[in-house]
Amino acid sequence: MIYFSSSLIPSLLVPQSNYLHQPFFPFSHTNQPTMALEWVVLCYTAAAEAIMILLLTLPGLHSLRKGLIAVTTSLLKPFLSVIPFCLFLLADIYWKYETRPSCHTHDCSPSEHLRHQKSIMKSQRNALLIASALVFYWILYSVTKLVVRVEELTQRIQKLKNKE
Repeated sequence: MIYFSSSLIPSLLVPQSNYLHQPFFPFSHTNQPTMALEWVVLCYTAAAEAIMILLLTLPGLHSLRKGLIAVTTSLLKPFLSVIPFCLFLLADIYWKYETRPSCHTHDCSPSEHLRHQKSIMKSQRNALLIASALVFYWILYSVTKLVVRVEELTQRIQKLKNKE
């Protein structure tokens, strides 16, 4: 741990006297806002869905297309668990919204008002994350089915050309 000491640091850089023997962590994770594990999992899932959508729809990846289709179709069923998970998280947001103490009048302190506003912002962020995960899953499902259908039709066309 790094401790401030007035003998090692010039007097201009020394913090107030009540901070002299407290540990100093400039990049401590306690100062940064954190996300709960369920939101991190949902965020990574939505990102994976978005990446798969991009890879399936990018032109010029014909050599990788069959492998991408196989991977995506095999991942569609596990990603289906996103839907009940999102519904559970949406119910959690609703429950927190209904049981949240209101802070609309002037009887709240500034710190309580700030905490209330942060809670509202987090709920909105989480609701947006839920919506994006569900929309990405729906798009991924639709795009995968369309790409599989296009591949089947191109194979059928190749068979017809080979017969003639």
